[in-house]
Amino acid sequence: MNLRRAVFSVALLFGSVAMCKADTVGPLTFGNGFPFAYDGIYTGGTGPQIVPLAGKGIAENSAHGLLFFDTVVPFSFDLASGWSITSLMLHDSVDYNNTPTTADWGYEFAEKVVLCPTVGACSTATTGGGIGTAKLPPLELNAQALAGSGVYEVSGYLLNQQIATNGGIQNLNVGLTSLPEPASLLLLVSGIAGLPFVNALRGRGRGEAPPEEVG
Repeated sequence: MNLRRAVFSVALLFGSVAMCKADTVGPLTFGNGFPFAYDGIYTGGTGPQIVPLAGKGIAENSAHGLLFFDTVVPFSFDLASGWSITSLMLHDSVDYNNTPTTADWGYEFAEKVVLCPTVGACSTATTGGGIGTAKLPPLELNAQALAGSGVYEVSGYLLNQQIATNGGIQNLNVGLTSLPEPASLLLLVSGIAGLPFVNALRGRGRGEAPPEEVG
């Protein structure tokens, strides 16, 4: 087995789909370096929503020996006021070379996305997989994000093997829910509180006696 080599890829690996400037999709705003692009139908409006995003995915090759790769892509991120992230799903389907030249082969990969709005809790999604006859070292994804930022990390091992994202498919779905505005909540609460009074007036209009007080 060849000496382990560490390859730290750069964000240019995802250049074909990366947002090269700040971009906004509904209540989401992504800054430079975000390795996904809006891809699908976003209905807008209020209530539960899904923002579909697509990325380039993985393409790595180690025909001879062991290769370790790790890419960390930080970017700015924000979520509009009155919205919350209720789900975050990351999916990547990877193909490998079906005819390795040696019996000692395998691969392993893992991916992670963290979104931390300026206000509110961070959301994290991970995916990954592996196959082969070799026992590869465990992978660790250590990328972290601070408020108002996000991060994408992909890491993996290749042993006498090559892998690539299946058909260029890499999906990140962000589930969102709009929260009621404070004014709407106030109207709702005041409306509920006023229901007994309204019912009493309606009863008097029909000649009914008002309810007796208890106590």
